[in-house]
Amino acid sequence: MGNAFGFVLLVLLLVSAVIVYTIVNSKRNKARLERKIRESWGKVPKPEKKASECSNYFKQYKEEVKDRFLIDDITWNDLDMDEVFARLNSCWSTVGEEYLYSLLREPLFDENALKERGRLIDFFMSNPRERAQLQYLLARLGKVKSVDIPFYIYNKKGETSKRGLYYKLLAAVPVLSLAGMIINFPAGLMFFILSMTLNSTIYYKTKNEIASQLEALSYIVALIFCGEKASFLNIEEIKEYRRILSESVRKVRGIGKKSFYVLYKTEDPLIEYVKVVLLGELIAFESISSIISKYSDDIIRIYKTLGFLESMISIASYRESIKYYSTPQLSRSDGKTGLQLYFKDIYHPLIKEPVPNSLHAEKPVLITGSNASGKSTFLKTVAINAIFAQTIYTCLAAEYSSNYFMIFTSMALKDNLSNNESYFIAEIKSLKRIIDSLNSGIPCLCFIDEVLRGTNTVERIAASSQVLRYLGSSNCLCFAATHDIELTSILEGYFENYHFRESFSDNEITFDYRLYPGRSNTRNAIKLLRFMGYPDSIVQDAENRANSFLAEGSWKRV
Repeated sequence: MGNAFGFVLLVLLLVSAVIVYTIVNSKRNKARLERKIRESWGKVPKPEKKASECSNYFKQYKEEVKDRFLIDDITWNDLDMDEVFARLNSCWSTVGEEYLYSLLREPLFDENALKERGRLIDFFMSNPRERAQLQYLLARLGKVKSVDIPFYIYNKKGETSKRGLYYKLLAAVPVLSLAGMIINFPAGLMFFILSMTLNSTIYYKTKNEIASQLEALSYIVALIFCGEKASFLNIEEIKEYRRILSESVRKVRGIGKKSFYVLYKTEDPLIEYVKVVLLGELIAFESISSIISKYSDDIIRIYKTLGFLESMISIASYRESIKYYSTPQLSRSDGKTGLQLYFKDIYHPLIKEPVPNSLHAEKPVLITGSNASGKSTFLKTVAINAIFAQTIYTCLAAEYSSNYFMIFTSMALKDNLSNNESYFIAEIKSLKRIIDSLNSGIPCLCFIDEVLRGTNTVERIAASSQVLRYLGSSNCLCFAATHDIELTSILEGYFENYHFRESFSDNEITFDYRLYPGRSNTRNAIKLLRFMGYPDSIVQDAENRANSFLAEGSWKRV
């Protein structure tokens, strides 16, 4: 009797120790995660994934909204937006970072929607306790690297399968065989052995085929649990989002119980084999897949809501990490008054020590200047901030105001060898897409770097002057940079002239990266040859030939 009591006591002590260890370890892990969340706030994030790996939701979403304006791939790549996204992305979950990526590719034209983003960003900046509560839930949800969760949800929509019933019938055979042994033992035993063999074969073959789907399903289950917990948070400022989560979670609540059979792991080989023979995971998988198919819209709503909230937190953290910012003043074009874009002390998000510039453009802008003076960087700076204004409601400027715009660029083009396209073909296609987008409703804001650089001088100036004039006389505010100084005179009635400049000393060329009114009247390409150590004969002869052409208007033979 005493030995039995001692054994029971020992078992109770061991169980208690395990429970205490689990609780203490859980609290320690929670404290560690909460500390990491606090310490990362307002800091420059360290990219964990490439931006392309965060585009899964956007790929599905853009098929849903084909009638809306989205930042196209040319503009996205021209502006190095993958790097810009990485600088903004401090999300803790796949849901957050994928929504943030999609958000940056869809400029809004709705003042109320943008102001709501601003309201949430301000709230998360000034309420660290509530912000941390939500961040902790999202951090627990975490990230996946190898599974396309949105693809799985969207493509399950409306899908039906009878495999669940098929698996249930197969699972019933070994149970009925055991009962059949009472009536006819040999026959019942034979059916039992055959059914176990068949079910085991089907189980392992099917599980191998659906391994990635099981991982996606596991994340979706965790997503739903995260949405449910977030709906319980006592945060008044996000009550509408909590309501959406609560309503959506209520419809898919049955997924929780069924997920136990898929997610539950055991070291006991006997229990594990019972799961195999009775096809427990496959039956649960089909049941959960059926729920996802039936309520995919609600699961997508949970995905979007959590993703939106975390993307707003990420932008709030970004605001804390930069020198200064402003919220944009945006207005709709009425078709009567001219288009306008104004900014004061604007800067580029990826340059560590940026030189700010200011401008009030009420006409198209033509920018000249020598090589490396800052023309391309300026165009990118303005274009990125225009996207920021209509997406994250945050501009890297002391002041910013403009019309709502559709934003396009044609800047960093390359030869397309796979399509057998030259640089010039790629360039005229890029410009054509901007021309095709022109309309009388929403104005375009376009940025063109060295228009038609891929062809000869005479045709380049003739064609580019007409392309720019066409854009400048349409419902479009065009910013163009060029080395062709002739364009400043040809387009003087349509474009305002601005330039960047440089200064020379005996052995050095310096740039101040400041924007100045008027056209450029300096050249530095030949001087750069001298600074790079080219032979004096090349440099001097080139200088003489250039001066001769400017004086006489024709080139002499070499």
